[in-house]
Amino acid sequence: MLLVNLYLTSAPTCVMVGAKRKNGRLSMATGKDGQQLLVNLGKLSLQNEEPTVLKNGDPTLDFPYLTESNTVKHIKEGKVMFLLRGLPGSGKSTIVSNLQYVYPNSLKCSADDFFFVKGEYKFDAARLQDAHGWCQAKARHACEAGTPVVIIDNTNVRHWEMQFYLNLAHQTNYTVIIVIPKTSWRFRPDVLARRNKHGVGEDILREKVHQFENKAPVYYGWFLTEESSKDVRFIAKHLYEECQKHFSDYCRTILEVHRKKYHKPSQENEKSQLQLHFPWKSNDLLHCTAKFCNKGRAVGASTYHSRQDVSDNVGKAFRLEVVGFTFSQNTVAGRIHLNEEQCALFDKPEERERDEVISRNKAVNARLAQMSKYQTRIKDKIPSPTASASKRATLPPPKGFGRSAHLTICCSQGVQNSKTIHDMLDICDKESAGEMGHRVNVAGGEAVYLGEGFCVVYLYRPIYVTTLFCPYHV
Repeated sequence: MLLVNLYLTSAPTCVMVGAKRKNGRLSMATGKDGQQLLVNLGKLSLQNEEPTVLKNGDPTLDFPYLTESNTVKHIKEGKVMFLLRGLPGSGKSTIVSNLQYVYPNSLKCSADDFFFVKGEYKFDAARLQDAHGWCQAKARHACEAGTPVVIIDNTNVRHWEMQFYLNLAHQTNYTVIIVIPKTSWRFRPDVLARRNKHGVGEDILREKVHQFENKAPVYYGWFLTEESSKDVRFIAKHLYEECQKHFSDYCRTILEVHRKKYHKPSQENEKSQLQLHFPWKSNDLLHCTAKFCNKGRAVGASTYHSRQDVSDNVGKAFRLEVVGFTFSQNTVAGRIHLNEEQCALFDKPEERERDEVISRNKAVNARLAQMSKYQTRIKDKIPSPTASASKRATLPPPKGFGRSAHLTICCSQGVQNSKTIHDMLDICDKESAGEMGHRVNVAGGEAVYLGEGFCVVYLYRPIYVTTLFCPYHV
């Protein structure tokens, strides 16, 4: 079975990412309605059976990855690491047993298992380091083998204790779901002392409760699967090459940046320089950032991290809608249209700051116009629908709150991913001001060069990618 994760749904209005198929290949072709993004998939092999989920209504087990069928089905088709955190007696074992029930092909890695001899638990503090080394080796073997679901069942009281597993997940393209028990006694040493099976005393547990770290991650985001990430990169690279063919001015800006960065002489092969400008061969998982936290140092990070709705949605599957692609001198991105539920989790101060600047500029322009008795109408600059309409309508660009939501597909060497949001907002500003160039047909939509090194592709129909909402801690 080959996982390509891009297929046409039965509805003719979208392209879907996230299913299994046989003997297919991804292709771009021309249809009778103009250039369309096509996918030749052969015969689809979809699993129609409903996945096993918990239905007992226990609030301590109310996690989307245990109770929601869409989330469970998506996790089974990807690579996910469940990383447990919690003190002895807090309810981790109950969660683990239910994870194993819902995901029967999962593999559990626990340092405690090292001390089981013929079914009997014999803890030896002198061998604790050996136990964790054994657990880490088991987890590494499982991830390198591509085990769909890996469960790390350790206390992980402090963040450094998780670091090996977080690094391993990053290296092997696993999405990490951090699981903390919801039991009311999870931080009560007196109750934990009575409930834990290993005889850990109340004094030790009180110290562990004090040591428990709940730091904000680097960011929260919606993570694509490995296969979906490859497919989106494939499409973006193809469209980048098409934009090169149609827009010589865009190529010129790329070559100028590339030559300055690499000190390349102008007579060197231009096609090679254009191809090498972006690192298309990256295998990292793509994601759409919901909130950049910078480990708690970013504005509003602690508040966001402590929000109940954020916690409730960790590990839940969301379907994101890709409506286009953007290309600048240094960044390539997929544009995301967020629905109402996703907008509630989206928090980008950069948008608010840009809106404040635009608002101030509008106020200044209005005052100047009033003083000069000349009124400038922005709408006069926007082409009329009859002038700009194409034979086939493309998807409109996102506007308002959430308009900067994107997948950073790649950046040129030395450029941080954070540059992408500023490029995206610059593009949004140009679109709002009506700075639209001549449209040309490309595979799956229409491309426009907006000037100043910005090129945009507007798709005829959305590409849907199924993602998991999770924090990223590495």
